[in-house]
Amino acid sequence: MKRNLLFISRYPEIIDEFQGILEEKQIETDIAQNGTDAMELLKQKEYQILVTDLNLDGYNGDKIISYVNQVFPNTICMLYTNSISAVQLGFYLNKRDVFRVFLRPVNFRQEFMQALEEAYELYDLKKHDRDSRQERLKQLEDNRKAIAEIEKIIENQNGRWKDFEIFADRLLGFTMERYGTAWNVEQRNQYFAKEKKLLKAMCENPNTHNIARAQNEAEVLMK
Repeated sequence: MKRNLLFISRYPEIIDEFQGILEEKQIETDIAQNGTDAMELLKQKEYQILVTDLNLDGYNGDKIISYVNQVFPNTICMLYTNSISAVQLGFYLNKRDVFRVFLRPVNFRQEFMQALEEAYELYDLKKHDRDSRQERLKQLEDNRKAIAEIEKIIENQNGRWKDFEIFADRLLGFTMERYGTAWNVEQRNQYFAKEKKLLKAMCENPNTHNIARAQNEAEVLMK
């Protein structure tokens, strides 16, 4: 996967220095010099890494990070700013899920690039975990749909079995009323053997069409 990054700063000299280092690393980099342009870029694609200043024209860095936290939870956010208080530092590390905070000036070739490599490793881990969760959720959803389909089939079959049971009761009552007292033992045995065969066929495919056909066959059988 090709690495990408969004860098946001209003200082051209910092942008030039930063871009010079990233070109050596073959990282696909987009640049924004204000918060408005940054938001437009964020609406177009997902970035693996976001590096931003806090003081920006348009949307400030805090709003940018908050937006990324909500829309792109896998994206790793880093701050690069002139100054930050201890309270702000705790807020961005704990509440805004910022991975690293850097105060200018910083050594891009060593300290910053080391943090950037670690940020990409963290991104890969987060994405893998998210993909795994999504796959598990998909499997659970597929299982749920399969179970629902099976339940629907069983429900339909139960309805057919109910019709079948009604038919079987009627068939037995019909034959007993019409022939029961007149049959001898051999005739009764022959009837029950044929009835058993008929009912077995019904059990194999107990639908309404077969029930009606079997009932007709039973009446013909008894004539």
